[in-house]
Amino acid sequence: MDDARAQTANVLAQIDTLLAELDSDKSKIVDVTIFLGRHGRLRRHESGMGCPRS
Repeated sequence: MDDARAQTANVLAQIDTLLAELDSDKSKIVDVTIFLGRHGRLRRHESGMGCPRS
């Protein structure tokens, strides 16, 4: 799983699992920051996730 989209989906699933264990969910999260390591991967991630390009 080395592409950004798959990694993001995996991390979000892990977050859902952890929050469920605490009787919570993502609707209670106030802010999230995602850091990606390489600019080229960021462009692929944006195109796959429907995010606007800057």
